[in-house]
Amino acid sequence: MDQLDEFLDLMRKSDLDAVVDRVRTAAKPGLHVAKEFDETVVPRRWLGLFPRRPRRVRRGRPCPIGASRIGGLPDVPAGFEWPMCGRHPARFLMQLRCADVAPFAAQTLLPRTGRIYFFVFEPFDEAGCVVYRDEGEVRPLPMPPVRRGEPGALPPFGVRFEPIPTFPDAETPEFEALGLDEEQTDLLFELMAQWNRARRDSETVDWGRIHQIGGTPSSVQGDVRFEWAETARRDRLRSPGPAQPDEAEVASWRLLLQFDTDSDLDVMWGDAGRLFFGLHEDDLRAARFERSVLVSQCY
Repeated sequence: MDQLDEFLDLMRKSDLDAVVDRVRTAAKPGLHVAKEFDETVVPRRWLGLFPRRPRRVRRGRPCPIGASRIGGLPDVPAGFEWPMCGRHPARFLMQLRCADVAPFAAQTLLPRTGRIYFFVFEPFDEAGCVVYRDEGEVRPLPMPPVRRGEPGALPPFGVRFEPIPTFPDAETPEFEALGLDEEQTDLLFELMAQWNRARRDSETVDWGRIHQIGGTPSSVQGDVRFEWAETARRDRLRSPGPAQPDEAEVASWRLLLQFDTDSDLDVMWGDAGRLFFGLHEDDLRAARFERSVLVSQCY
């Protein structure tokens, strides 16, 4: 990965040359989901008199029916039913055309054909669903009526996928295995923050907008993989054993989609948090997306 080499060069210039090989080994490839948009600058004034900081408004560019997209309406094959929680329709987040990420299938373990649809139920209670379809022509599916005060459809944005290196969070066994001292740890995370800002400036003007497929999730409050494993064990009793998942079970969970707080979409999960859709590796390889688990974390 070109970006990984770029970051490792930055480490070499910042007194971290001794741990470059360890960080390289721990890095995992992921895909940044970058929105395609046109931006306009809107001037503003206080009370119509005093200049204020201009507001930048982003509007998604049109994309073909069936293409990967955040927001809008899902493009689905015949017979697809909108997920419901009682009489409340789920909120559509994103559709992923698997062909768009097929070159990275060895890393993501996603199917090479078909489409994956991500939904979240609101008022948000850590409930969502992932639906996979691998057949038929598709067309937009209207959203069922929502009650007054309930959120409607997100604004549509076409997307592109950028390969990025991802790194283990501090509270994971993988990071502990790096064997960094406190000074090295502080410097490493400072470099990561600088590097992310430089690479993703167009995506991170405001809070969030770090949407990602595959790789290591950017957990906010502890290792989100533990929460996936614990939730699956508690809710579906997918395997017998001790109440708490062990390290091997936790490590076998994979990130499907990380969906961030995003002011372009006017969504905030908790206190500027993120949604994490995860799936056990065995289920991912078998395309059993109905077994996915949704967890939210916030600051």
